[in-house]
Amino acid sequence: MVEAQTSDGEMVSELRNQPVQARSGPTVTAVLQSAASVVDCVGADRLTLELVAVAAGVSIGTVYRYFEDSHHLLDALGNVHLERFTTECLQKISPRRNPIWSHAVGSVLDYLENEFREQPGFRSIRFGDHLDGRGHPRDQTNVSIAAARLGQTLADNYPLIIHTTILHRVEVAVVLYDAMLSRAFALDDSGDPRMITTAYQIAIDHLTEPEYRHTAGR
Repeated sequence: MVEAQTSDGEMVSELRNQPVQARSGPTVTAVLQSAASVVDCVGADRLTLELVAVAAGVSIGTVYRYFEDSHHLLDALGNVHLERFTTECLQKISPRRNPIWSHAVGSVLDYLENEFREQPGFRSIRFGDHLDGRGHPRDQTNVSIAAARLGQTLADNYPLIIHTTILHRVEVAVVLYDAMLSRAFALDDSGDPRMITTAYQIAIDHLTEPEYRHTAGR
């Protein structure tokens, strides 16, 4: 496997062959977008490369050129979601935009809720960690990577406030929120509002337990 970059600038580590022509970048992007749409229609467990090829309007050979099976394609989509989380969410965090660090975390939770609601395939795939038959072993889950990147972003932007204990709580809060949102959107594309509200409150409360609440307002 090699890493390649789609035309959207997203790193996709599951590509079998790096595009050798500029026109291949948009093809890979189209395959990934079509795969997300297929997942929305039939679910991740019923995704096949043949269905993706039809949806993308390319030959099955084109899909196989970059993805050896559906597991690797789903893994790639999880990686796309992780990179989009970094570029579209984390890179927008700043003290100027979010003067209070807990508000910055709140903006991340809002982003994730919107991904569940609006992004094709996200509620089924998320960051890909829960899928069966993952393409290859990893030392760290994508959810943990997302949480670590969030923690580093907070530490970079709020260095006088964020410390090791809070960073651990950030990872737990992200994992809890991800799991509860999955339940909230399991039966309703709009999400169960009570479950979403509860998930948000649990995540924030975990970050701002009494011994840390004096820092949450800074």
